[in-house]
This record gives sequence, C-alpha cells and structure tokens, in this order.
Amino acid sequence: QVLSDVLVLDSLLRIIELSKESLGILPMVQDCVRQLPYKFIIMCDDLSFEPNEQGYKSLKSILEGSFENKAENVLFYTTSNQRHLISESYPQDTLHLNDAQDEILSLSDRFGLVLGFYTLSRTEFMALLETMLQTPLDENLKLKALQFSTLKGSCNPRIAHEFCTLYRNKIL
Repeated sequence: QVLSDVLVLDSLLRIIELSKESLGILPMVQDCVRQLPYKFIIMCDDLSFEPNEQGYKSLKSILEGSFENKAENVLFYTTSNQRHLISESYPQDTLHLNDAQDEILSLSDRFGLVLGFYTLSRTEFMALLETMLQTPLDENLKLKALQFSTLKGSCNPRIAHEFCTLYRNKIL
C-alpha cells in the first residue's frame, strides 16, 4: 500500500527549474500551471542579489501575492550560499538604518525553511563521516579526513559530503 501511495504522489509532483535571469516569467509560469492537477515546485538554484540589484523587490511581491492570488499548487524553493540572499551593505547616509536592513532581509523571511551548513567540531565531523560512510573510521581515514577538511578550510556537512564522494570513488 505504501509503495502505491508513493507512486501516486510521485506522479502528482512536478519540478520546474528557473534561473535567476528567468524569474521575470515566474508569474506566467504560475498562470500556466495554476489549473493543472499537479503540485509544482519551482526551483531556483544558487539565488543571490547584489545590493544594487532591484529584482528582489519584484520577487517579494510574486512570493507573497499581489493583485493576483498565488497559485495554490505551487511552492517556490531556492538555494543560496548567502544567508539573506542579498549582500548586506547599507548606505552610509541612510537616515533610518533599520528600514534599510528590514528591506534587504525581508526577501529571505518569505521562505519558511532555512537550512544552514555550519562548521562542525572535529568530533561532530568524524561522527558525520562515519554515518555517511556507514563504517567506523580507522586512524588513517580520520587523518585523511582532517587533512581534507583543513585543505578545504572547514569541517562542515558540504565538505563531509565531498570527502565521502571522493573516498567512495577511490580518489582519496
């Protein structure tokens, strides 16, 4: 029963990927899929804006809805290497600095879930590697992992994933 439910759910989900440069057509995409009998995830990978870019303002309206209602069957997901999607630099002559900060940070507030990949302690990093590799680490492998993380400059989950990929492919 569970397998058939998964297959039914899979057949109802569609993913559409848009680049940052294509976000202007997001309202048209929503209009095209609004009445379809599917659930849609619209994905934009590695989204970020520079302080002088104004495109984030229109994206805020699209995400929250404006005169036109949001499509009920659409979710918008994005990834970013910046915590707040917009580089944080504030004009020195801003009279109300809080207003400038709120304007810049308000885009990231429209996304309900934020996953951070923060630096782990060495103990946490080794435990994560053991979980990912599904085996206890011997001293030689621990040394390789620490050297790799030092070379990369961090002990975070992304580095752990990269190490595991290279190790499994016998590159390390």
